[in-house]
Amino acid sequence: MTEKAKEGEREIESDSFEDYRQKYPDNLPLYTYNSILESIVKTIPSKVAFIQGERRETWKDFDAKTNRIANGLLDLGVKKGERVAISGFNSIEWMEAYIGASKIGLVPVNLNPRFLDDEIRYILDDSDSVVLFIEDRWIDIIEKNKR
Repeated sequence: MTEKAKEGEREIESDSFEDYRQKYPDNLPLYTYNSILESIVKTIPSKVAFIQGERRETWKDFDAKTNRIANGLLDLGVKKGERVAISGFNSIEWMEAYIGASKIGLVPVNLNPRFLDDEIRYILDDSDSVVLFIEDRWIDIIEKNKR
């Protein structure tokens, strides 16, 4: 089935991601978070990637932490394409979880900590997330919304 979406005055048609890949120009590289991070780590590993309050984290350290998260998830037995819910405000840890999951082909699902109980329950049920990353302060809220 073809889906159509209006963009300005023109229509864009796409049957699937594979259809898109076939139309994607050969001379343009396709970048992923992982390929971009790998390039940055090779180029400027000791530059500061993130600043959060007094905390500074370099690209090399960020890459190492996301690798540990990815390996930890693999140790849990997660499989490519499965979903992981990530709850938290903007933080370095949130980015580490997101990129760590992405590195092994997992699908990160954002679970906004401002959501109400019903919204949290719905997203957790609907997403079929197999892992949940949360900050300590949200444990009580998540516990009462477990499946």
